[in-house]
Amino acid sequence: DVNTSNYLTDSEGRIIENPRFLEEKEERLKRAQRNLARKEAGSENWKHQKVKVARAFEHVANCRLDFLHKLTTAYVEHYDTIIVEDLDVSQMNAGSRYARSNYDAAWGLFKQLLLYKAESAGAEVVFVDPKGTTQTCANCGSHIPKEIWERDHTCPACGFETTRDYNAARNILQRGLEKLDKGQVEVTPVETGAPTLTNVSASSVVEAGSSSLVSVAN
Repeated sequence: DVNTSNYLTDSEGRIIENPRFLEEKEERLKRAQRNLARKEAGSENWKHQKVKVARAFEHVANCRLDFLHKLTTAYVEHYDTIIVEDLDVSQMNAGSRYARSNYDAAWGLFKQLLLYKAESAGAEVVFVDPKGTTQTCANCGSHIPKEIWERDHTCPACGFETTRDYNAARNILQRGLEKLDKGQVEVTPVETGAPTLTNVSASSVVEAGSSSLVSVAN
């Protein structure tokens, strides 16, 4: 589930907040670029300002990399198997009004770091096709169409209510289990509802008591 409101939601009910580094620093970057444009190209002032612009972008890149390092490290250190939707980042960005947010989220880099760290930690990363994971009820399998702006999941067939992203994460978990030939995932019964969703930062993504399996939905 492509979601720029939060970075990801996992199958244990954690919502990882999207830092949106470019958005937060956008005005600072624009100001630096405007100052550069006003200076005479090749002059000492222009060269000095060009360095400032480069440093501003470098700061954003470093913040993003630090966030992704903390996030991927937390998952590979606490889980034996991590199931992730196989997103085509190039297709997501092509001609999309969400391209800037998608770039800022750096999903491709998240995937690369996760694979690299999982190999070192002896963990397994399983990629699954995310098609239909937001439109299928994780509790009963009913098809529930949703517009891109609809963030909640309510199934009229079984009454299961949760967020769009948690529902997708449960479906991704199930697809991963099927790919691993590990059978059916147990979904929280309707009468008790989904687990309480918790917004957390990357550095505190995994707490004690986590299981061996987790899936994430971007």
